[in-house]
Amino acid sequence: MARHSLLLLGVAATAALLLLTASPFAAQGSTRRYSNPAQYICNDPDLTTLCRILRAAGPDSKAAAALQDATVSNTVFAPLDSAFSQDAKRVASKLSLGAFEKIYTSPKQADRLLQNLIIPGQARAISSNGFKTGTDYKSMLGQHLYFKGAWFTKDLYVQSEEVKAKIIQVDIPAGRSVVYTTDRVPLPSAPFLGIGHH
Repeated sequence: MARHSLLLLGVAATAALLLLTASPFAAQGSTRRYSNPAQYICNDPDLTTLCRILRAAGPDSKAAAALQDATVSNTVFAPLDSAFSQDAKRVASKLSLGAFEKIYTSPKQADRLLQNLIIPGQARAISSNGFKTGTDYKSMLGQHLYFKGAWFTKDLYVQSEEVKAKIIQVDIPAGRSVVYTTDRVPLPSAPFLGIGHH
């Protein structure tokens, strides 16, 4: 009887341990669930620049509202800190900032950049399994974003009207949205070009 009780206790303990490790809140960073893209962005140590830009845009900006909405299915591209370091001069030029650091005090320009990182209004966010080379989507800003695949590797890219960015990490769930980190900044074209601007 005692052996039977001990066996049952052992089974129960094993089951409890399995449930704990399977929990999305288990102590493993990669398994944590985020309620929206903004929460993910501002919790990733490699996305601190993007988080600052999000805060600079302000909570009432169009892009910030979309990134904080847990009920919509957006596809979001999140340039890494290294991407902003590489593209800082280009970002400043395309957003008419003079210097990159001015984006932190320029809500409209911060919002403009963020809007070009979001593909909105999908019934479901776009998973990497659904990528087809050459597929053309419109960003929230109204500009073209193309998905591209490499011929001889499994590398995936997103190309804006200005920059081709390699996708580093795919299919990061954030509420009903999906986030992709990138090695470059998919920039919008300059406003005076008149291509799909709001």
